[in-house]
Amino acid sequence: MTECNAEQLEFHALGRRAVTGRFDGGAISSDDGALLLRERGAKTRIVARMAEQFTDHRDPEATEHSVRELTGQRVLGLALGYEDLNDHDRLRHDPLFAAAVGKRDPEGRERLREQDRGKALASSSTLNRLELTPITCTPTSCGCTSAPSPTCCSVRCAALACRTPSCTPPSARPSARGC
Repeated sequence: MTECNAEQLEFHALGRRAVTGRFDGGAISSDDGALLLRERGAKTRIVARMAEQFTDHRDPEATEHSVRELTGQRVLGLALGYEDLNDHDRLRHDPLFAAAVGKRDPEGRERLREQDRGKALASSSTLNRLELTPITCTPTSCGCTSAPSPTCCSVRCAALACRTPSCTPPSARPSARGC
């Protein structure tokens, strides 16, 4: 007969906060697998390595979520089956999901704007802007034959088709459906 007698599970700390899984109520989430994914991600640094691929063009004074947090939120959502961005408008209220992403304030009590308090994570609109971040184009990344510009390529163009006439790769032109 199997006997389960663990009263709580211990996970990596979140800053100075202890992260534990308990079975006696309190803040409840159905996505407890998020903590297991966080543990694995901490070892592989996969989200941090993905976030390093972005160039953050945002104004630091007006930014509440780091690129690493935004990337982590999106990747974790996808791993848990939340493929649509609009799912994040509900997930941003979940303190366990926020802790798994690495937010220091998983309940969102210290958010700058009053209307965002209680929502630790980014909205679907913010995540959408991340997904549409322009890629810095280099001759090797898209086959450009002239000097690239920061807005030369866009994530929405699957083949990294250049968006300016002076930077035209030989085999990839923007298609009407993708760009």
